[in-house]
Amino acid sequence: MLTYALLTAAIAAGSHAHTAPEPYLAIRTGLKCSACHVNRTGGGMRAAFGAIFAQTQLPAKTGTIRNRALNDFLSLGWDIRALASGTLANTTPRTAIEVSEANAYVEARMIQNLLDVYVDETLGPGAAGTREVFALVDALPLNGYVKAGKFMLPYGLRLQDDDEFIRAQTGFTYKTPDQGVEVGFEPGPWSFFAAVSNGTAGAAENNNGKEFTSTLAFVQRRFRLGASASRNQGTGLARRDVFGGFGGAGLGPLTVLGELDHIANHDQA
Repeated sequence: MLTYALLTAAIAAGSHAHTAPEPYLAIRTGLKCSACHVNRTGGGMRAAFGAIFAQTQLPAKTGTIRNRALNDFLSLGWDIRALASGTLANTTPRTAIEVSEANAYVEARMIQNLLDVYVDETLGPGAAGTREVFALVDALPLNGYVKAGKFMLPYGLRLQDDDEFIRAQTGFTYKTPDQGVEVGFEPGPWSFFAAVSNGTAGAAENNNGKEFTSTLAFVQRRFRLGASASRNQGTGLARRDVFGGFGGAGLGPLTVLGELDHIANHDQA
């Protein structure tokens, strides 16, 4: 059995952020992830409010607000990040242009205020692939929903950077969505999500075991506290358990995030 704990903290300063949306923006504004994203647990395509926020609060200079909807049925979105770099060495001068992220999103509202179909496609760098594709029924009691398909599992702080220690070590990244069913409820200041999935990070199912993942969070204007847990039952007695707590608070111009996780891998023997 392997057991260890992970801790990370991030601090953001300033009244406006000029980067891609991150959990610290939700904490700074006192909003839930579902306020800005089509995926109720965060990440991916922005909803109508998130698109307006991104165009009016994130840029250094704002322009005309563009509607993400093509019509009352279909909406498109995208995220593209590029980097230009160079060296000034006399012996080996080098310049490069790299695309670090290119994603495209589609939301089709099949039945208004009831059923959506959502696709999150990675176009680069590297080979193209589907991060998320699911059907979402968004009309359960207690501001609830249910979705089925391929999606990112609801665990911890959904940081944009997959290389962050808490994301890379726990395995809950944008590169490891899974296939299954998820339900969620967000009454008042509470958010609760629970998913049952194959436990294969999107690959073909190879056993009868399933992964159970859940998150509970309490959200207020300047802080939030939450806890997550996951159990992935493999073949035989093999099992991987991950659980931990996370939180964040706005301290004047600063926003502080933290997450502590415990990981235990149980072998068959």
